Amino acid sequence: MPLSARSRIRWLVAVHFLLGAAPLLVLLVPKNNSFAYFIPFVWTVVSIPFGSMLTAAVWVGLGKARWPWRLLGGILFCFYVAIWFVMYEPSLNIVPQRLIDVLVSYLETAAGFCALVLSVGCSFMVIGRWFELRIPELNTISIKSGIRFSMLQMLLLTSAVAIVLSLLQATRSSGGDEVRAESTGHEIVSYAFLFVIEFINSALAVGATLRLGRIIGRVAMVLLVSLALGVAIALGMGLDEDSPWFGHNWWLFACSTFIAVVPTLVVVVSMLVVRSCGYRLVRRERRVAAAT
Repeated sequence: MPLSARSRIRWLVAVHFLLGAAPLLVLLVPKNNSFAYFIPFVWTVVSIPFGSMLTAAVWVGLGKARWPWRLLGGILFCFYVAIWFVMYEPSLNIVPQRLIDVLVSYLETAAGFCALVLSVGCSFMVIGRWFELRIPELNTISIKSGIRFSMLQMLLLTSAVAIVLSLLQATRSSGGDEVRAESTGHEIVSYAFLFVIEFINSALAVGATLRLGRIIGRVAMVLLVSLALGVAIALGMGLDEDSPWFGHNWWLFACSTFIAVVPTLVVVVSMLVVRSCGYRLVRRERRVAAAT
């Protein structure tokens, strides 16, 4: 017996709470000289909660509940995910064991997650001024065949490419040495770079899975774009150069693309569950007041 739409959404929420604890799997990684070989696994499991947070950001921007409750829900989920990140970090000797240091690290991590979810969520709120997530009526569905791009879409595409390339260049320029890498300017540029990439991936994932029409080709295109943006992240991290931690390893460069692909895949699967409930991302109808 198939699950009802409400049950599917509830199961989806429960699964995302489980995915939020994925960083605990890092505790299974041996802490010896072979740790570098497990870096791809670490990147993968640490990237999974980001997909859950991006899914929460989509709900914050396009959900049906009142916006204050959506914002509060997104913030609480970020604080929940931050718990598991702080729990696995001491095993990597990243955070000192003093309680005050753990608390500060937790608040900093939660604040960064909240900034990501709220910024992406507010961006989806802007998109929500023209599009809405609802179950369309059968007699109002019109599917256009073929792939067509308007002038506005082409402008947005070229602007996104220009922004990504500019931030990539700025990230590499500001992170040339340890002094600049720890500077405030480098952190701001890096956060902006990651925000743009995560927003592009999540926006494309939502559009590909929830718009009307066939989705297989669109989903494949989204995954290819996320792979290309993953390469941009690897370049921004400087993994194409000799690293004091990893050396010059092409397989680490390739596996670093998981940082972009894995969250995008989580969003795609989540939106497919939402699509199975009948929801579609459709253009808002213009309501014209009737003449009296």
